[in-house]
Amino acid sequence: MPVDSPATALESWADVTFANRRVPTWIRWTARCGFVGEGAMYFLLGGFALVAATFPREQPQGYIGAMHRLAELPLGGVMLVALLAGLVAFSAWKLIQAAFDPEHGGVRFCLKRLLARLGYLGSAVIQSALIGGAAWRLFMARGDTNRGRTTAQWITWAMQQPFGRWAVASIGIGIAVFGLFQIYRAATVSIGKRIGLSGGERHQLLVAVSLFGVLTRGVVFGLIGVLLVFTAWRFRAERAQGLVAALYALREQSDGPWLLGVVAFGLMAYGVFQFAKARYRLI
Repeated sequence: MPVDSPATALESWADVTFANRRVPTWIRWTARCGFVGEGAMYFLLGGFALVAATFPREQPQGYIGAMHRLAELPLGGVMLVALLAGLVAFSAWKLIQAAFDPEHGGVRFCLKRLLARLGYLGSAVIQSALIGGAAWRLFMARGDTNRGRTTAQWITWAMQQPFGRWAVASIGIGIAVFGLFQIYRAATVSIGKRIGLSGGERHQLLVAVSLFGVLTRGVVFGLIGVLLVFTAWRFRAERAQGLVAALYALREQSDGPWLLGVVAFGLMAYGVFQFAKARYRLI
């Protein structure tokens, strides 16, 4: 794991602190609430995956399925609304990053920063689509939460269009490349810097857990992309179910419950990474 020298870390910390003096308070709180919402979502996904790894009759849950299970708990409706509010805040934070790049006070229009802001915009669009779909199916469709089947139907329709299979395969390749990029970034950019830590021995465990979470998320996205490419190649839309399909594919292996358990802890570790950013990151 890359480690910044004390001088470099101090200089970077000072630059971020200076840049963030101009950031309005409401933007800081939007970001922090968003980190908490995103962390809670991944903690929820990891928790249900761990249950599925421990009890064979239980099934892994995707984005909407996890929300539906949450709503069934005591005070689940309140928790669900709070979760959706946090996810909306996270999407808003990504839009703010795309529009204003508030964490960087230097050159904001160089190629590197423009590509980063384009990535923030893409994340905001995807996040908004997921939130909108979840809200519609949970509150308007009244329990029709079998998102995997609906996803498969959409993928089947897309592959039936001209060049549809090529388009689906291209999307799968893009998702897999995104997963590989997450792994590469975890190996080349200090996790402590991404969290906002100023250094110190007392944060080593937090950094290690966060690194495990980021790596796990990269592997999961890579697997999702590979399954989508497999869908286009074999014309088998039942494999095009996003996170749910990836978790099922892990559980189907000879050591499936153990693999799924490791990934479950990794998803929860990524939630810890988001919670840490909400606590320590200078915005």
